[in-house]
Amino acid sequence: MLQNPTNPGYAAEAPAGQDGKFGAADLARVLHNNRTWYAEEFLADLRARCDAIGSNPVNLPTGGSRTVDGACNVLKNNWNGVYDLDSVGAHVFRVFIADYRNKFASHLTTPFNPADPVGTPGDPAAADPAKLADDPMLQSLAVGLQRLDTVGIGYAVTLGSVQAFQPSGGAPRAARR
Repeated sequence: MLQNPTNPGYAAEAPAGQDGKFGAADLARVLHNNRTWYAEEFLADLRARCDAIGSNPVNLPTGGSRTVDGACNVLKNNWNGVYDLDSVGAHVFRVFIADYRNKFASHLTTPFNPADPVGTPGDPAAADPAKLADDPMLQSLAVGLQRLDTVGIGYAVTLGSVQAFQPSGGAPRAARR
């Protein structure tokens, strides 16, 4: 965000002020906004792979298979790409990236480069239309959906309805607005 001060990404407004420069208030908003680099880097690719797989099953790494089209529809049609409490489907992307980030070393074509820590790693390997059932991005989505299914969390719900916080020494509470 600091490198692209006029690019809002999926957010409603650019991170810098109207002049494209950061004032103190702009920097505070950058620190506390709900944008996610992961979505800006990988959401378009995941949505494209979702379109390609459609309602066909994805092979799970531990065996078996499952469809991902219900969650894909939420990511494509409902999620706004940010982690706001009223964002529908943000938690679906969150469980996807929790698994997919473990595949960066093997699936991203641009490895981490200490000389470019912001721009690397990046660039998922191209999807192979003949092997979509074994695509690492789709498998990560399928694994994440298994986790949501196990605890009975739907896909088309708001982040605020499934996210909670636990103050130090207190019981968990619903997410703050």
